[in-house]
Amino acid sequence: TKSLLKPVLSIDIVYDVIYSKTKIPIKRLLTLNSLTLKKELIKSVIGQNEVIDDLSKAIFSSPRHSKQPRSFLLVGKSGLGKTLLVRKFAEFLYPKDSFIKLDMSEYKDSNSTSKIIGSPPGYVGYQDKNTVLEKIKLHSYSVLLLDEVEKAHPSVLKLFLQVLDDGVMSTSYGDSVDFSNVVIFMTSNLGCSKESLGFLENDKNFIRKDIQDFFGVELVNRLDYILYFQPLSSNSIDKIILQKVRDRFSDISLEQATEISHKIKCNCQYLEFGARKIDKLLEEIDLNVVSK
Repeated sequence: TKSLLKPVLSIDIVYDVIYSKTKIPIKRLLTLNSLTLKKELIKSVIGQNEVIDDLSKAIFSSPRHSKQPRSFLLVGKSGLGKTLLVRKFAEFLYPKDSFIKLDMSEYKDSNSTSKIIGSPPGYVGYQDKNTVLEKIKLHSYSVLLLDEVEKAHPSVLKLFLQVLDDGVMSTSYGDSVDFSNVVIFMTSNLGCSKESLGFLENDKNFIRKDIQDFFGVELVNRLDYILYFQPLSSNSIDKIILQKVRDRFSDISLEQATEISHKIKCNCQYLEFGARKIDKLLEEIDLNVVSK
């Protein structure tokens, strides 16, 4: 006998179909709020609550212009969680393949623009589909990270200056790619080589001047926000190390984990390198010795 039950079209199915056709994560965008985002980011990025609070509020504030992408410059010494924050932000908001990271040390010369917009007509690689713009076309809702942006060639930065202004970038063969739903993050440690226990207002003004002198007023004024990462406190580094130790050695006791954490803290030089050296020190720990 034929079933009298009719198939039910749920709202979740509608969301899934929309995403499969458009790559727009509409369910997450409709249900997310600043408090939820903040709570999620604080779980993974320790010691930067002020930055996370500012970012969470900024994402849900009204944009300056509907066609301009949201843009953030994250400033601070190495090892403070700048790249980690962007990665976790992208993982929470969008699917994995919608996170695009560019190591700007690979874009040091003027020819690097071809990796982004494609090669000019008549050159090898013309209409190559493996460019940054092609990825943006496939995932119009995405997170773009320009890591260590100060290392990029001025011609590369000029491309993104256009994006911050107009919300579009053109490929080498004339197609316009819309960036209005892309969140752009840039990271930099400009101005952070000076010894500082934290960012006072004067420190922020000094660092902003360094950034402005390097990039120019034109670029800085087009950024929505500059977020300053604090050096990690002793308490924050304790939490980070213990979390990493427990993740790596899940079977050991809290007492053993605390002992290992103390040894790592004594050797990781966190005041200079932040959390950068923790993973390497963890790799050097002999698991057989730990488990005894």
